[in-house]
Amino acid sequence: MARLRTSPPSALGGHAVTAVDDLSLGATGLPPTEGLRLRLTEDARVVVRPSGTEPKLKSYIEVIIPVADTPATARASAAHALAAIRADLTTALALP
Repeated sequence: MARLRTSPPSALGGHAVTAVDDLSLGATGLPPTEGLRLRLTEDARVVVRPSGTEPKLKSYIEVIIPVADTPATARASAAHALAAIRADLTTALALP
């Protein structure tokens, strides 16, 4: 968390990081909690926080893909975008 807090990535999965919210300070009316929220272009976001019970980090990745053709096409686009963000986040965190 310290590495991510002091040196957040500038992009993840081809999306520029537009803002980093330190959730330990409280954010948008939420109570303070250990974690970071990275806001990305195209309304994507990533929340990284330590597990409360295990020595590991948890990440929550969200992308928004409009359904232009079919739901299956949107799901495939979302899966591709999520995988790209996850790969870059793994690299940014220097995880195996």
